[in-house]
Amino acid sequence: MESELELDDYYDVANHDMVHDNQSVPCPEQKLINETWIRVVIILFYLIIFVIGFFGNMLVILVVAKNKVMHSPTNIFIVNMALSDVLMCVFAVPFTPIHSFMPEWMFGEVLCKLFPTSQGVSVYMSTLTLTCIAVDRYIAIVHPYRPRMENKTSYTLACSVNALAVLFTAPYAWYMTVKEDPETGLLLCSESWYGMPRTIYGAFTNIMQFVLPFTTIFVCYSVIMARLAQRYTTRPGASRQSAAKEEAEKERKKKNNRLCVSMVVIFGTCWFPLNVINFLADIELFPIFCWDYYHFTFFMCHILAMSSNCYNPFLYGWLNESFRTEFLKMIPALKTICGGDPRRPAAVNNCTRDHRNDQNGMHRIGQVNPLEEPDAPNDLVENADEIPILIQNGHEMKEINIDRV
Repeated sequence: MESELELDDYYDVANHDMVHDNQSVPCPEQKLINETWIRVVIILFYLIIFVIGFFGNMLVILVVAKNKVMHSPTNIFIVNMALSDVLMCVFAVPFTPIHSFMPEWMFGEVLCKLFPTSQGVSVYMSTLTLTCIAVDRYIAIVHPYRPRMENKTSYTLACSVNALAVLFTAPYAWYMTVKEDPETGLLLCSESWYGMPRTIYGAFTNIMQFVLPFTTIFVCYSVIMARLAQRYTTRPGASRQSAAKEEAEKERKKKNNRLCVSMVVIFGTCWFPLNVINFLADIELFPIFCWDYYHFTFFMCHILAMSSNCYNPFLYGWLNESFRTEFLKMIPALKTICGGDPRRPAAVNNCTRDHRNDQNGMHRIGQVNPLEEPDAPNDLVENADEIPILIQNGHEMKEINIDRV
């Protein structure tokens, strides 16, 4: 049902039964998951995901909140996604092993509704915001003559996404309740609806949380990759450029393609296994809950899905130059981690964009990052708004970019 956790499917560790639809079904003892060292490793994975996901996404939020110049439509979506990831780290990441490894529910009726509802809302916020980012980049790059989205519009869309997340999760929260298992006497936090309505809602959840967002993201970034490739080959003067320049453009195109492919692959890889196992549980074609490795497999799928919280700050923050620059300002140690010299300006470190000097010593930028503002299609340069201006500051030349947020 819910992409975070099938709370109505609870494994009774003491009696080796699977409590499904509030009924205890005799099952063979689950393998692997009852091993102490397995549980320790699982908890360790969740701890790593919590630390990286929580602090990484909080860093993204602080960077945008601190810099008004970064309040652009794309960055507003990125912050909304970071908020969803923080919410997921706070509720979904620690709650799942606690709920599953404890023999009964001990947190009351309110938290029984709050925890799973928060998880469901955070998943919807994340996947639907990812979709908004993909559509925004598609319009900006594929249809550059259309009016750009204003901040007010992006705020409205972000709030609408969050409202839809709450609305879509409301039925799940409504039917979550604490009940006593008549056979074991244990208190279980589980859903109180069954049959076709629950199956329909489960299918709806899978479609809205994974199928529709993944399809939209895949189509948008595929078209973006094709358009960027076409733009490089049809740009005025492309046939007269030097071999070195052509090779540099090919490399930039490869970087952009790898970025777009990474977005699709990471999203699909992280969420597909969990949606599959939850879908199989919803349609009830066979007693998957009694499969010897069901509980262990679920945790592996859930950990993989939760790990997406760690990748997003890098994909949607670190690959964006403005975020990258602010990260380096807030945490100078990152310059050393990225292979740069902390004593040198950020512009010459590996953490920043690859600069190429011309004969006059001026820097020329040509990379088009789908997460940054798009290029001007009619300009003779590849990305007019990425041409840097070098200003003198004492003995140090600093680089600033026009209209770069």
